[in-house]
Amino acid sequence: MSLHLLRPFTGWRSGTSLRAAEAYVNTIRGGGYDKFYTTTARCPRRAAELEGGSVYFVRSGYTVFRMPFVEIEHQDGEYHIAMKPRLIRVEPLKVGFVRGWRYLERDRAPEDLDASVPADLADAGDRAFDRIMAGGRA
Repeated sequence: MSLHLLRPFTGWRSGTSLRAAEAYVNTIRGGGYDKFYTTTARCPRRAAELEGGSVYFVRSGYTVFRMPFVEIEHQDGEYHIAMKPRLIRVEPLKVGFVRGWRYLERDRAPEDLDASVPADLADAGDRAFDRIMAGGRA
């Protein structure tokens, strides 16, 4: 049974907006790159179980999107978690604060959201999500 990783959605060059993250990942894919990386100083101890899984990005304690896991590369004392450059929005699942590596069993993984949502609704959804995460109302 494969496993998923949970990773905080912070510190991206694209900012913290979901639309900006999608544009950033699309730019990488459009540039001909077949991998997107997140870097860490420590290798996840359950790395061998990640084949076939995804890295789920979390903001304010909820899953936001996932990227399919490819491999872990060790280079210059760091671990590079390689993913397919494909951002897949997922249902928000409350997973709590993510620090270090946390795991998500496959049977607990949230459902993917419909990719055919029109851009204006996606933008409105992003704004509502941002308000909720800031403690406001949708």
